[in-house]
Amino acid sequence: MEVFSISVAIRDRALSGTAFVRTAIESAGGVITGARQLSSWAISLIIEIPGHKLSDLMDRLPLAGAIWLDDSAQSRLRARASALAQSPSDDVIVLMHVEFINDEPEHRIKVPAVPG
Repeated sequence: MEVFSISVAIRDRALSGTAFVRTAIESAGGVITGARQLSSWAISLIIEIPGHKLSDLMDRLPLAGAIWLDDSAQSRLRARASALAQSPSDDVIVLMHVEFINDEPEHRIKVPAVPG
């Protein structure tokens, strides 16, 4: 199973931006298997998607408002996605880091005190 890492930014609030990204992932045939929220400024997602659908995900992210943060990684991933699209393949894992660019104040996540 191949693993890919991508970083994108979205000019939107965290809640609506996450919904747009989730819709793009699910429309491309992917499943979010894990997520970690980093206050209101970012979220990291673990996505499982059929390899031949990886190019669909890449096409749908800009429609959701995503801006690629690393052009060289995007071009390498696009080349690999094209190769995977030519034949049915196993699922791939995509580690996606999404940053939200907005004027929303930071939402602190309270961590409960753990005894011991």
